[in-house]
Amino acid sequence: GSLLALLLVFDGVCGERESGTLSVLLAGPVPRDVIILSKITAGALTLAMPMVLAWLVSVTYVVFVGNVALTADLAARVVWLAGLSLVYIGFFFALGIAVSCWVQHAAASLAACVFVWVVLVLVVPNLAPIALKRVSPLPPESKVLMEKEAIRRAIEKNEMPKWREELTSSGNVTGDENFWFRLQNMVDTEFDRRTEPIERYRLARIMHRLRVSQRLA
Repeated sequence: GSLLALLLVFDGVCGERESGTLSVLLAGPVPRDVIILSKITAGALTLAMPMVLAWLVSVTYVVFVGNVALTADLAARVVWLAGLSLVYIGFFFALGIAVSCWVQHAAASLAACVFVWVVLVLVVPNLAPIALKRVSPLPPESKVLMEKEAIRRAIEKNEMPKWREELTSSGNVTGDENFWFRLQNMVDTEFDRRTEPIERYRLARIMHRLRVSQRLA
C-alpha cells in the first residue's frame, strides 16, 4: 500500500509541470494550496476506498466463513488497525506529493520516491539487528560455555570427592551403577544451581534485546 501510494502520486505536480498544464492552472484564480489539497484529497480517496472495501470483505469472510465471533474488543482492534494503516499509507502519499513539488522531472521524482520507500520500509527495519549489537550486546556463546565448563570442573574437583566419600561411608548405595548415578545426579544438581544465575542473566539480556528490536523496527 505504501509503495502504491508513492507510485500513484510521484508525478502529481512535476508531471503537470513537465506537460505544461501546471502553468495553465496557476495562470487562473485558483490558489496553489487548493491545487495541492485537491490532489491530496483525490489521491487519498482513491487509496482509501479500495482499502476500506478490502477490510470489510476480509472481516466479513472471517466472521461468516471462519466462524470468528466479532466481539466489541476485537472490533475496536480491527478499527484501530485499519485506521493506523490508512495513516501509514497517508504518510507515504503526502511524502510523494512533497517530493513531486520539490523536483522538476517525473523521472527524478520516481527515483527519489522509490529510494525513500526502500530505505524506510526495507533498510531501516532490517538494520535493527545490526544496531542491537552496539546498543544491547549479548555475552558470546563461547564465553558462556567456558564459564559453565569451569564451574563443572570446579565441582568435580572440589565437591565430587567429598560426595563420593559420603556415599561410600553411608552404606545406603548398593552397586556401582547406582553409586555413580547418585553421584552424577548430585553433580548435575549443583551445576544447575550455580549456572542458574548465568542463564537468568542471559535470558534477561535476550528479552531486553527483543524489546529494543521491536522499538527500533
